[in-house]
Amino acid sequence: MKVHNKTKHKIIRIIFYITLITLIADFLLNQIEGSISNLFASHWLAYISGGLFLILLLIRFNYFSFEIDHEIVHIKSKPFFLGFTKSKSDVNFEFPKRNLHHFQLSKSPFGNLLRISVQTLNGEKSTQSFSMSFINSEDSEKVLSGLEKIVADNKQNKS
Repeated sequence: MKVHNKTKHKIIRIIFYITLITLIADFLLNQIEGSISNLFASHWLAYISGGLFLILLLIRFNYFSFEIDHEIVHIKSKPFFLGFTKSKSDVNFEFPKRNLHHFQLSKSPFGNLLRISVQTLNGEKSTQSFSMSFINSEDSEKVLSGLEKIVADNKQNKS
């Protein structure tokens, strides 16, 4: 089972580039001598595209990918802005199913946050957080049901 928001990520990227090009084009077209510069004298196009650009920055869109293989769970998350750089918020988390200890989905007005606790064979616990704000509810339910099934199987195997 694989869940991701790659199509939304591509759409947001296209909107980002269009707003950036429009912002730059407004200022460049204003510099041209003649009647065309009068159309862009008030910079209304730059204000609209600048506003959209700020909205894209504020919503903090993240790429999210979740995949369950035979015995391994793969989760990948990275921010849209500065996603091309390796940053602390880039998460590529892989672990065996048997090590999944606990998970929790926290819902808030600002987004959904998935926290996963993994317990190693040594007894050490590692917790990782992922933003699931831009995953639709159907895919979110697939992720949660897959994790619930793994936790139930792990509890049954330990008994």
